[in-house]
Amino acid sequence: MLIDTTMRFSGPALASRLMSGAQPHHHRERQRPRSLFCVALSCACLAATPLAAIAQSAPLSFWQGEWQVEATTFTLKVSTEGNRFFIEPVRPLGLEWTSTNGTIDGNTGTIQVEYQGVSAQVMVQLISDSSAIVRSLSCQPDYHVICTLVQNQQALFIKLTNANQTE
Repeated sequence: MLIDTTMRFSGPALASRLMSGAQPHHHRERQRPRSLFCVALSCACLAATPLAAIAQSAPLSFWQGEWQVEATTFTLKVSTEGNRFFIEPVRPLGLEWTSTNGTIDGNTGTIQVEYQGVSAQVMVQLISDSSAIVRSLSCQPDYHVICTLVQNQQALFIKLTNANQTE
């Protein structure tokens, strides 16, 4: 049995999903900074194409451009060089994170992200030329609340523009 753990990020609704139990509407804004880490962690990775929808190896142009977490304004710019990809914040929602250069292997990519004392390896999988699923492969220290919140979660990124349209 396959279980869909994709989180549809939608501002305050994200906070509600990440926090334990349902919260009344008036508590959602207060929880937003914590829940946005999931977006920040996911942010570090973008792009990938579905294994069946696009050939074995996606063209680099599929990776390049501006990507946004579905139903939010959190946006990143992805550029490529060879089998490497680079991300930079466009609209980071006030989150301060750092990342290494990512590595592309066909329709998947990995990148290291750091945020508030947490280090995570993130995987990006292209679902199509305009969407990608991003998830954490590892998160340290594993006892940190952020690592607990992102465990077994994933984010959907939607491509807004191609690289040649963002400049």
